[in-house]
Amino acid sequence: MNTKDLTDILRVEGINAKGFGMVPVLVMQDTNLSIEAKAIYAYFASLSGGGAATFPDIETITTHLCISKDRYFKHLKQLKDLGYMRAEQMTDKEDL
Repeated sequence: MNTKDLTDILRVEGINAKGFGMVPVLVMQDTNLSIEAKAIYAYFASLSGGGAATFPDIETITTHLCISKDRYFKHLKQLKDLGYMRAEQMTDKEDL
C-alpha cells in the first residue's frame, strides 16, 4: 500500500462526539463571576471550538441553560464588563 493513499481519521465517541470546548481556569476561579456567568461562558466555549462561530438564538440558549432571558442578560453583562466576552453581530454579507 502506498502511504500517499492513507488518510488520517479522528473519530470522537461518547458525549464529546456532539462537540466540546475548553474553559480557562481563570474564568472558573474568578470570584467576581457568578455561577450563572460561568455557565454561560462554558456554554459558549462548548460551541466555539477553535475560532469564530455562529451561536443559537437567545431562546435556545436560555432553554438549554434553564434560565430566564433577564437572568441571562444580567450574567452575560458580568462577562462583558469583566472583559471575558465581547459580542459582535454580523450580517451574512460581512462573513464573505
